[in-house]
Amino acid sequence: MLEDVDWSRTTRTSSALFIDDAFYIDTRHSDHVDYSAQIIDFVQRNDDNMMRGVKVTSETKSMSDVRFIELTVNIGMPYLFIHQGSCEHLIIIEQVRFFHPEDDPRRSSYPVQVFRSGPRRQACTICLDQFARLAIKIGS
Repeated sequence: MLEDVDWSRTTRTSSALFIDDAFYIDTRHSDHVDYSAQIIDFVQRNDDNMMRGVKVTSETKSMSDVRFIELTVNIGMPYLFIHQGSCEHLIIIEQVRFFHPEDDPRRSSYPVQVFRSGPRRQACTICLDQFARLAIKIGS
């Protein structure tokens, strides 16, 4: 189970996408962790009222076996990317368009990132009002 893994001492190569009620697991590494198993178990064990609107099937596929063009996605629908044990990111597809002759022809240029949040600022832990100018991190 995921809670049994000491993430501070583990190389985290695993990841998963949750798109259209199915999990797509990164199985490229022999030591990958299937994040979907514990999530599916949690949803199936909990009260229907608590999980209202959450539809999770036990369908999992390897990312290596599916191309993006084969997925059914909806514009504006939030999808989930999980990695590093418990780091979760929402992925929202905002635009889809046909390739134009003026577009960069290199496949490595896609997908195009349209937004990246800036670094988070650390608030003062005493006054909770001002932002820290310097932060000391203990450990490696």
